[in-house]
Amino acid sequence: MPNEFGLEIINLSKSFDNHTVFDDFNLAIPKGEIIGIYGPNGCGKSTFLHLLAGIQEPDKGTIRINNKKPKEIKPGIVFQNYSDHLLPWKKTMENIFLQEKIQKNTRSEEMLDHLSDSQKNLFQNLYPYELSGGQQQLSSILRSLINTDDLILLDEPFSSLDQNIKNQAHDLILKNRQNDRTIVLVTHDLLDSVYLSDRIIVLKGTPVHNKYLNLNTKYNFKDKIDLLHSSFFSDIYKQTMEYIAS
Repeated sequence: MPNEFGLEIINLSKSFDNHTVFDDFNLAIPKGEIIGIYGPNGCGKSTFLHLLAGIQEPDKGTIRINNKKPKEIKPGIVFQNYSDHLLPWKKTMENIFLQEKIQKNTRSEEMLDHLSDSQKNLFQNLYPYELSGGQQQLSSILRSLINTDDLILLDEPFSSLDQNIKNQAHDLILKNRQNDRTIVLVTHDLLDSVYLSDRIIVLKGTPVHNKYLNLNTKYNFKDKIDLLHSSFFSDIYKQTMEYIAS
C-alpha cells in the first residue's frame, strides 16, 4: 500500500548543548496539504524547518518527505534572508527559472499568468538588488512554486510584502497546490496561517513532545475578510491563545 503521508516524523529528538528542542516528537501530514506552524518565539519553529530542509540532523528519529529522507530531495525554501538566495549577477526572471532549466520542468507559463505585465517587465529587466524587498520576496516564492515537487518551506514569507503583493502571494500558493507536494508555513500572523493552511500545528515552548495543538483549519469562506469575521476563526483564535497561555 503506498504511503499516504507527504510528511512523516517519527520519534524525533533534537538538542543543542543542554537545551532540548524536540523530544520524541511525532507528526504525520497527508500528501498535498499546507500546514501552518504557529507559536511564540523560541518554541522550535526555525529548528523544525532546518530539520525538514536537511540543514540540521536530528539526534534521533526519522523524517520522511514523500517517503524520502530530507537530503534526498531539494525543497523549495523561502527563509527570512530570501535575498541571499537570489543570484545577483542574473536578472530576476533568470533566477526564477534557473532551476527549472536544469530540471526541465514545464509549469512556468501557468505561473507567469499570475503576474501583472508590470511585474513581468520588472522581473525580466532588473537584477534582484534593483527590486524592492517585497518584489524580491515574491520572486523567491514564485521560484519555489515553479521548481519544487516534494516540499516547500516558507519562513515568514510575507514579512516584506505590502497588502496587494501579499494577496497576490496568497493566490499563488493556493492556486498552485499539488497533490504530492507539502507546504510548511511559519508565520506570526494567525489569520494568514488559517487562511492558507489545511491544519495548524501550535507549539508553545520547548522541549516539544507530542502534546501539541493540531487544528483542522479547512474552511469554505469566500475570502479572507469573510474568514476574519467568522465564528470559525474566533474559535481557532481562542483555542490557540488559550493553549499557548496554559
